[in-house]
Amino acid sequence: MRGVLVAIDLETTGLDMSSAEIIEIGAVKFRDNEIIDTYSTLVDAESPIPAKVTAITGIHQENLVGAPKLRDVLSKVSDFVGDATIVGQNIEFDLHFLQKAGILTSHASVDTYELASVLLPTTPRYNLNALMQELNLTPDGDYHRALADAQATAQVYMAFWHRLLTSVPLDVLQEIVTASQALPWKGAPVFADALQIRLQNSKKSSNSKPPVPATDSNMAPITVQPSLITSTGAKATPLDTAQLAALLEPMGKVTQAISDFASRPAQTEMLEAVSQAFNDQTHLLIEAPTGTGRTLAYLIPALTWAVQNNERVVIAVNSHSLQEQLIDRELPLIKQALGLDFEAAVLKRRSSYLCPRRLDVLRRRHPTSIDELRVFGKVSVWLNENPNGIDGNSSELSLRGPAEYSAWTRLSAEGEECTLGRCEQQMQGTCPFHKARRAAENAHLIVVNQNLLIADAINMPAERQVLPDYGCVIVDEAHNLEEAVTDSLHFRLDPESIRRQLADLGSLHTGLLGDIIGSTQPVLIPKHFDQIAAYTKIIAETITKMHHHINTLFADLRAFLETVQNLKGSEYLIQVRLTDAFRNKPAFSQVKAAWTILKDFIDGIAQAISYLSKALTQLRERYEMPHIDDLLYGTQATARHLALLDKQLNAFVVEPDDNAVYWMEMSADLDFLSVHGAPLNAGPLVKKTLWEAKKTVVMTGSTLRASASFEFIRQRLNAQNVKEVALANARDYEQSILLYLPSDMPEPQERNRYQQFVERGIIELAAATEGRLLALFTGYTALRQSAPNITARLALGNIAVFDQSDGTSRQSLLEGFKNTKRSVLLGTRNLWEEADLPTDDLSALVIVRLPFAVPSDPLYAARGEQYENSFNQYTVPDAILRFRQGFDQLLRTHAKRGVAAIFDKRMISKEYGQSFLESLPACTVLRAPMADLGATAKEWLNGSLP
Repeated sequence: MRGVLVAIDLETTGLDMSSAEIIEIGAVKFRDNEIIDTYSTLVDAESPIPAKVTAITGIHQENLVGAPKLRDVLSKVSDFVGDATIVGQNIEFDLHFLQKAGILTSHASVDTYELASVLLPTTPRYNLNALMQELNLTPDGDYHRALADAQATAQVYMAFWHRLLTSVPLDVLQEIVTASQALPWKGAPVFADALQIRLQNSKKSSNSKPPVPATDSNMAPITVQPSLITSTGAKATPLDTAQLAALLEPMGKVTQAISDFASRPAQTEMLEAVSQAFNDQTHLLIEAPTGTGRTLAYLIPALTWAVQNNERVVIAVNSHSLQEQLIDRELPLIKQALGLDFEAAVLKRRSSYLCPRRLDVLRRRHPTSIDELRVFGKVSVWLNENPNGIDGNSSELSLRGPAEYSAWTRLSAEGEECTLGRCEQQMQGTCPFHKARRAAENAHLIVVNQNLLIADAINMPAERQVLPDYGCVIVDEAHNLEEAVTDSLHFRLDPESIRRQLADLGSLHTGLLGDIIGSTQPVLIPKHFDQIAAYTKIIAETITKMHHHINTLFADLRAFLETVQNLKGSEYLIQVRLTDAFRNKPAFSQVKAAWTILKDFIDGIAQAISYLSKALTQLRERYEMPHIDDLLYGTQATARHLALLDKQLNAFVVEPDDNAVYWMEMSADLDFLSVHGAPLNAGPLVKKTLWEAKKTVVMTGSTLRASASFEFIRQRLNAQNVKEVALANARDYEQSILLYLPSDMPEPQERNRYQQFVERGIIELAAATEGRLLALFTGYTALRQSAPNITARLALGNIAVFDQSDGTSRQSLLEGFKNTKRSVLLGTRNLWEEADLPTDDLSALVIVRLPFAVPSDPLYAARGEQYENSFNQYTVPDAILRFRQGFDQLLRTHAKRGVAAIFDKRMISKEYGQSFLESLPACTVLRAPMADLGATAKEWLNGSLP
């Protein structure tokens, strides 16, 4: 924006806007690229500064002695700002405090977060520090001090303003401004002002150039030959197992192609076992400990089988890091080493791919919410930043929160009532999903995510399946498969998500309904248009009334919970399982009654949509209606969404599936309620879709056994009659890994004393190892409690802390840890497997607590009830597998020695602790006081401790 602006930042005693107080104010006045003036002051909050705030800001209680009271600085702040527009990062937070104090109540404001969310579509983080790094800007002072952050905000704003004036294509800027006109978006005034300047400079009117369609050159079609790969061979040519094994011998082709490759007996054994499974067309469970080299051991036979039998093989993995390893490193290496002529492809779920036709539809209809506008804007910028073409994959975009993900879904291929043939005919091969699918049809090897593997096979019509036919599959990281099945079939509904589903329909003037009216009125005779308009009006009116009944259903669910459960605010999410016993309680009758009414509304909309779709289908034969295919696809997609919503809510309230668990979740402050459903047992689905449907299934991973047995995973995945192989460890961990068990560790129930020991242990171990430490917590609560104190103490020793609890993306955390020599990484469970750390980056591992699932978790509790002795048969084996996965992080390192410390007294005090210990490879185990941890670790790492 032109003119004078003022960037403002506050430091406060906390993030709770109802109780926190201001302790520092910083403001920067600027125009164009010039800073005019600055203002800053500490503020006596007249209340204690929490230790966490001091650790973050460096502001101590004594710093506020003699500082002015807030009432004494308000007039100075107001005079400094004048009538300028206010700029801030998440400005609503800062404005709340100042407006509550009575100043700046009518000023226009701009949020740099909103600008970043569109102009930096692929940036993983949008906090101020990350934006400064992304824009190559240098801060003037330490972050988390008010003036320094205000100056950084001004720099970020100026960089974005320059980008709008010089870098964003005029047509993209114009369509974002047009799309934002009817919405109260905080970024709209800046984009509009930039557009006005650009149009004045170019002497063009605002309507002189149409938007660039999504089917332009950056999404150009490709020509793909008809598939030459079959799903199954008529008569398969068996693998020469001995010949393949010879590739891994000291003078074999693979060994010679990889400079640092060393032959490993376990790797050869695995290759032979996988080869035999292909030859015998049978199934296999194979545990390949870290260091085996399992990816080469299964890729070589899989690719050889695929090439010599002209048959597809699917590789399904859980983590993105392993997927990248296969595609970017392993497969090119095999192609070079073996000289095999093969094609490989990566395929994702439909929801991962942008549908260019749906993007053009949104351009025409315009977004109906700020979240949809934000996603539309970032997609538009994203497309134009890739002149050489994109694959339309949402993993490249930075989508924030459920609302943005929901908006993306409405732009993706997930919601389409389309087949490959229809897509090819209408879009002429420009659709990213279509191109990916055609590439997969011509690939010998297809790499997919486990979620896609299962979801694609369950209740998916053949014409909408993502994967082409295949008969052989290898599932790596198979310990995650049950969770992948659960995630694929888990539904979550809340009032806002249901309203978002309905928002795409719009009104008589917006969305799909408005598009139908606008497209049919000019071409239909009054009689036929009145028929269409009547159906459309019924739908619009029903949606308006339906919002009340959505709220009623969830209000009645909350009232029911208050009747049967002692609800009170807490620091944890509240979960309540909905059982038949609860459904039969008299108090639940009100919920059933509310659902009956809401169901009538859903059925009424569905019926009207069906009539509307039939009428449009009939009229298309007589009239040339613009966008008729889009209108029909939209009505069909809406009908499918409504049918699914009806099915999910009906099962939740009155007709539960026998193989499903249903529960309700309430936020800790009791303000938010959602309902959920997920499969009780994944095993029957795995059996149906894999064990019984495919001729060869190999499931592998480094941690498949609990207590030296495959029995637990066999039960969970219905793999009772599958052959098993457990490979030996490839390394002597007794000489390389020290397992330290503090003998004086308090029990976790001693919360304060236990917390002190955890923080002290991590700090002393990190100091001894000079960083290079990964600490794994079982939940965010403990991590948030520990991180500030650990960060502040390690900062004194110039050791940086990367903390997952602050909302930083996993990718950014890992990059920061890798690129900072003296650093510590604090994370929770989803880092236990996803952390793809360079092999020399880790010297120490801390597992804060044994990873037992939360007993109150509804899904976990329901599954445990199926066992006669749930603790020993389900709870302990499940925790052992999680424990081994965390420990696996240290085993991946190539460093000569490493230290693992487990801060859980139960490893020593409980009988089952021995089961956890025996699940690990043979290490050097030391039980000693916590006070000796740092010195002992240092001695072990430098080799002075035998």
